[in-house]
Amino acid sequence: MPFEAIRKYKRVIPVILIILSGFFIYANSLTGDFIWDDEAFIINNSYIKDWSKTGLVFTRDSGEGACTELNFYRPIQLLSCMADYSLWGLNPFGYHLTCVMLHILVALAFYGLIRLLFADTTLAFFSAMLFLAHPVNTEAVSYISGRSDLLSALFLLLCLIFYVRAARQPKLSYLLFIFFSCLLAFLSKENALIIVSVILLYHCIFRVRIRRGVFFWPAAVSLLYMLARAVNLRSFFLGGDTVLRRIPGFFAAIAGYLRILFLPLNLHMDYGNRVFPFSHPQVLCGAAVFLLLVFFALKVREKDRLLSFGLLWFIIALLPANSIYPVNSFYMAEHWLYLPALGFFLILARQIVSLYRKRGLRACAAAVFAFLLCAYSYLTVRQNGYWESEEKLYGRVMEFNPGSYMAHNNLGNMYMREGDTEGAEREFLLAVKYNPDFLPAYCKALGIIYEKGEPDARDRASLESMEANPACARAYYKLGNSYYDRNDKEKSISLMRRAVELDPGYFEAYNNLASSYAETGDTEEAVRLWEEAVRIKPEFAAAHFNLSVYYFQLKQYDLAIEHCDEVLRLGFEVDRRFLDELEPFRKDAPPLKSGQK
Repeated sequence: MPFEAIRKYKRVIPVILIILSGFFIYANSLTGDFIWDDEAFIINNSYIKDWSKTGLVFTRDSGEGACTELNFYRPIQLLSCMADYSLWGLNPFGYHLTCVMLHILVALAFYGLIRLLFADTTLAFFSAMLFLAHPVNTEAVSYISGRSDLLSALFLLLCLIFYVRAARQPKLSYLLFIFFSCLLAFLSKENALIIVSVILLYHCIFRVRIRRGVFFWPAAVSLLYMLARAVNLRSFFLGGDTVLRRIPGFFAAIAGYLRILFLPLNLHMDYGNRVFPFSHPQVLCGAAVFLLLVFFALKVREKDRLLSFGLLWFIIALLPANSIYPVNSFYMAEHWLYLPALGFFLILARQIVSLYRKRGLRACAAAVFAFLLCAYSYLTVRQNGYWESEEKLYGRVMEFNPGSYMAHNNLGNMYMREGDTEGAEREFLLAVKYNPDFLPAYCKALGIIYEKGEPDARDRASLESMEANPACARAYYKLGNSYYDRNDKEKSISLMRRAVELDPGYFEAYNNLASSYAETGDTEEAVRLWEEAVRIKPEFAAAHFNLSVYYFQLKQYDLAIEHCDEVLRLGFEVDRRFLDELEPFRKDAPPLKSGQK
């Protein structure tokens, strides 16, 4: 066989092994069901079921198609779900297959990047295989809605590959690939903002001169993205107080992340939304580890580029989870390690490769690598089983975190779908118990209780417990609105009244309660409630307008004009026909024009 053919054959073997290993390790994840946020991203999301709504995917909140506010802007994730839906409908097998293939592509991109940076095929192969098999990645791979991590990692690694190539030999094709892969990474997940930092890390560690024409593209895309998020999505920045309260959780998580990487046991979905004081021992320990990692990475930068690069990659890629970004429900999450862990696997693989290349230790190194690969693969296959169904997943979560309000809430949703209202009510009440501010669980628990009719003694005890929390007033308000939409005015009035009893300053509840009374013909009570709403909030334009209309019907024209003009003064428009009807009853004061401030 010619030498060139042998070399080409050797290049293909690692790629084939990565692909086959990926499918083998995650084969049992293909039988998993839709779980957790899959309901909002896929099952109930009308946007992914119609290609004509592609424009909405790129301009709206990712949960809007399911009438849910997720505060995520991840159009590429939804676009990939649209492609899956067109092929598989609501068969979860196809969605899981896509996730497995994306994970394999990420491993291949990681392999390509390490080969490019360090010109070492063995190192690249070992790194990619360890990454591919490690069980910490199951939360990103076996969970369909976790694919945003897969997509952002894939496009970010591709961007880096083409950036390194362009830094060495600029080509127009490389620049185009840099631009589009960087853009796709940002449209996949917010953590792509590390791209500029990682590029600067490459220049710093490898002493490569920055080419302005190449660096411009990822920098420009990053800047435009930040401006767009700051202007259009309020969730991008958190208030300073919230950030200060949440940052200690980042340091507390570091020790947990390192434990998970070195000893990947007892993995689960929900680590809780704990808020740590700066004086907490776990925070102090994590902060010390963080500072030591930074110090050591900078100290060995000249002597050991690989170690420095791996450590700083890990630190930089973790930064988006430090609460300066919008935070979800956890202070730490396994899927947040998907991108940072690449630095860990690079360093771990280097240690094995170094051992492998020492005389007489090759068999020992091969045994270590084989042991880690087999152990990781076994744990991953076992972990995939917990993602098979909602019951298994939530049971796993509550095994380690019994106070997980999200798990109890999702379990309640599952029981509701199965028709087990008693089990659902129990889980929703537990969700409220563990998170007194979690509005959806209040609404669902109240809905179950009031659907049964008059609350019995047990239900009244549950209501008393819930009503001790301020959030319950909002739940009564939302439930009252739902009964109003179903044309059950009597129940709507009863629930809205309870909302204002619990929160006498709830002006929106007064307004909607007044509307219900008006539709039942009790105009006097309706007007009284609207007056109370504007007393509480004088700039409440909706109540002013309603008062104007009903005072006009009551032939109290001065009051009708007064409230109408207040609506206009607040900057809202009023139907021209209504203004014309009021015009003959005006005296000396000139009318305001519609929309005039």
